[in-house]
Amino acid sequence: MKSSVLYTLISLSGMVFGAEIVASHITQSIVLLLSAYHMLYNILSLLLLVISHRMSKGKTLKNTFGWARVKVLGLLVNMLFLGALCFAASVSAVQTMVHASHEDTTPMYPMLMVILGIINFSLNILCFLLIGGYTHHQGCSMIIQGDDVQMNCVLAEAGENPKHCVGKIPSTGSIDTSLSTTSRWCNDHQILDVLRDVSSCLTVIACGSVILLLDGLIIKYADAILAFASIIVLLSTTYPFVRESGLILLQSIPNHIDVNGLTKRLTAEFPDLLNVHDLHVWRLTTSEVIATVHIILSSSDIYPRIEGRLNHLKLKYNLCIILFIYRWRQLVFTMSGFLRCLFLFAVLLANEALVIPKSDGPSKRIHESVLSDEKHYLEEELHNVDYDHEAFLGEKDAKTFAELSPEESKRRLGKIVDKIDSDKGFFQKDYDLKVKPNKHSFFESDVDRDNQLSKEEILNKFDLFVGSQATDFGEALVRHDEF
Repeated sequence: MKSSVLYTLISLSGMVFGAEIVASHITQSIVLLLSAYHMLYNILSLLLLVISHRMSKGKTLKNTFGWARVKVLGLLVNMLFLGALCFAASVSAVQTMVHASHEDTTPMYPMLMVILGIINFSLNILCFLLIGGYTHHQGCSMIIQGDDVQMNCVLAEAGENPKHCVGKIPSTGSIDTSLSTTSRWCNDHQILDVLRDVSSCLTVIACGSVILLLDGLIIKYADAILAFASIIVLLSTTYPFVRESGLILLQSIPNHIDVNGLTKRLTAEFPDLLNVHDLHVWRLTTSEVIATVHIILSSSDIYPRIEGRLNHLKLKYNLCIILFIYRWRQLVFTMSGFLRCLFLFAVLLANEALVIPKSDGPSKRIHESVLSDEKHYLEEELHNVDYDHEAFLGEKDAKTFAELSPEESKRRLGKIVDKIDSDKGFFQKDYDLKVKPNKHSFFESDVDRDNQLSKEEILNKFDLFVGSQATDFGEALVRHDEF
C-alpha cells in the first residue's frame, strides 16, 4: 500500500467532512451531522493506519515487540470516540421527536443533503477500490500472510546457562481447518466493514429523498428516525471490533485455539515429552498469536527429532511458540536441593541441642535474700567474717580466700570498689562507704585526708587488705543486705 494513496484519501475525506459539518448546520439535519461524524471516524482510521505502519516496526530494548499494539489501542479509542458522538446525536434525535408535534423539525435544503450523500457514497466506493475500504484493515487481520513464523527455544541443563536457538518456519501454501475458519471470519467482517462505511451516506440520501418526494407528518420524523437507524447500524457493526480490541489488550486466548486440547495434543503426539506445563496463549495483535510453554525432555538430543512435528503444529494453530526446554536432571537437582536443605536443617537442630551448655549447679553469685548459711551478725552488731567471705565469693572460694596472693587481692578489691561507686565519680565518699568508726582502714588509706577515698588510694594500700582483711574492708564499704 502506497502512502501517497493514503494521503490522497485522507485529503478527500477531510474536504467531504468539512462540507458535511457545515451543511448539517445549514440544513439542521441530524442524519447529515451523523454522516460527518462517521467521516471523521474514517479519517482517524486512515491516520491510525499510517501511524501504526511507521511505529510498529521500531523495536528497541525497552520495546521488544516494538509498538505492535498501537493499532489495537488506537482502534479502540477511535471506536469509543465514535460511540460518544453517536450518543450526542441520539440525544438530538430524541429532542427532535419531542418537539416535532409543535415545531417544524423538517430539515431544509433536502437536495443539498442528497448531493452530499452521493458524494460521500462515491468516495467510499473509491476507497474500497483502492485500499479495500476505510476500515477494511482493522477487520481482516487473522491470517499470517507470506511471512515466516519465528520460533525461539531455550535449552538448559542442570548447572548450565540456557542455550538459545532460533529457527524460522517457512510459510506454506496449505491452510488447514483453523485457518479456513479465520478466513471465513475475515470475509464476514468485510461485509460488516462495507455495511458500516456506506450506512451513514445511504441514510442521508434516503432522508433527502423522503423530504423531496413525500409530504405530511412523515417528513417531520424522517430525520430523527433515520438518525436512530444509522446509529444502530454503526454501533452494532462497531461492537465486534471494540470487543476484540479489548480482549487483545487483556491478552485473552483466541477463539480458534483450545488450550486444553492443545496440551493434550502435545502429550499425545510427542511421547518423548516428560511434562508439559505453563502453557499460555495470548494475542499480541489481531494477526499475531503467541504461545509460551515449558516442556521437559529426558535428553536434549530428543529435540532435533521432534522439531519438524512441532513446527507443523505451530503452523496448524497459527502460532509463534516460544519453548523453554529443561532436561530431567534439572528436576532431580531441584528435588535433591530440597532434601539437602531438609538435612541441613536437621543438623543445625542437633548441633543447637549439643552446643547449649548444661547447668553445673547454682551460680557463684547468690541473688537471694539469704546469702549464706552463716550468721550475719555476731555480738555487739559485728559482722561475721565467715558470712562476709561466703556472701562475696561464694561457698567454694570462701574457703581459700585467706590464701590469695597480693595481685589477686588487689584485683578483687578493685571490683568491690567499682561496684560501690554509686555516682561513678571514682571517689568513695561517706554516703557511699557507710564507714563506721571502728573501720580504721579507711583513714589509713586516705593519704591526703580529704575524707574521701579514691580507687587509686585503696589499691596502693592493698597490702593492708591481703587475705581476710580485704573482705573485712569490703564489708565496711557496703552493707550486704542492700545487694
